Amino acid sequence: MALCDDIARITCEPEARNEIAGIIRKLNLWMWLTFRANPRGKRPLRILQGGLITTGLAELPKPTKQKHRDGDHPPPRG
Repeated sequence: MALCDDIARITCEPEARNEIAGIIRKLNLWMWLTFRANPRGKRPLRILQGGLITTGLAELPKPTKQKHRDGDHPPPRG
């Protein structure tokens, strides 16, 4: 319950925001994000395509091969 109190305090008190990293460690929170290329403009951007958030001590997810949609290009080989 103390962890829930900490989360509530951090969300209400801006000066407590530096404690967010410690809360994430206590929760064992992981974010697995996938991005796709967006080659428009001078500086190419990577756009968030999807992801998975896990918490706890469960086995970490294994990456899967993704099919490319029209307009998305696979990474270069070699």
